Amino acid sequence: MKQQRAKIALLGLENIIDIEMKCLPSVVGLELSGFYVDFEKFEEIKAAIQNKYQETEAFLQKELNTFDKQCQLDGTFVSNNLNLSSPEQLKQALRNKGYDINKTDVKTRAKYANDPIFQNLSAFKEAETLLKMFIKPLPSYINSKTQRVYSDFWQYGAASGRFTCGRLNLQQQPSRFKDWRKIFTAEPGNKLIVADYSQIELRIIGQLAKDKQYIDAYNKSLDLHRNTAAVMFKVPVDQVTKQQRRIAKSVNFGLNYGMGKRSLKEKLKLETGIDYSEGEVEKFID
Repeated sequence: MKQQRAKIALLGLENIIDIEMKCLPSVVGLELSGFYVDFEKFEEIKAAIQNKYQETEAFLQKELNTFDKQCQLDGTFVSNNLNLSSPEQLKQALRNKGYDINKTDVKTRAKYANDPIFQNLSAFKEAETLLKMFIKPLPSYINSKTQRVYSDFWQYGAASGRFTCGRLNLQQQPSRFKDWRKIFTAEPGNKLIVADYSQIELRIIGQLAKDKQYIDAYNKSLDLHRNTAAVMFKVPVDQVTKQQRRIAKSVNFGLNYGMGKRSLKEKLKLETGIDYSEGEVEKFID
């Protein structure tokens, strides 16, 4: 401890250590308290996701399955089920259907966002991920006596100083499927109190950069992303659409973290489904 204290002083980290030590009892309390799981809600969501998985799988098998001409019996062809979890089989089936693709990843699927086959494929992939990565393992983490999960938390687990979490990572539970997080709740007679810093990173960036418009927006409790969108799309603030605000949010965060026009172009395609040209993206950045 004496050697560590000497090194802490040498590096000028006394204040950091003080903050971390004060945080420690809360982290211990967090681990020992655990998080209550509504198992009935879990079973309800599990059934809904399994149903979605089966529906989308049946649709895709019908649309993409081809007959294997090597398997011919009594003048009829016998079809083999397509393995939808195999990227190679899926890619080939889509190419056979006329789609000019080399991958089946999220970026590729975004190009065909309005196509029923790709809509079902995305829904299938989401259901498959939820079933494999979250629904199947969760029961093994639930304490049968308390109906709680007890995760491990590391208060400076990431290089950025953020928390990390393991043995059921409560920090990375799915957010796009909104109902999923409803299974983590308060026990009957209790409530969860949820607090969140509003755009804390951008507030700090605005202060460090001494950006008058950032600071003015926050001092007046304005929506920075909505304001940015109004400037970008040349519309009044009260006429900014949700999609325009989403684009502005990507620009505000992305550019502050070094995102270039190519990366922003791909991000906007994923988030909005719109394939903006590099020229349009450059205007957004300007």
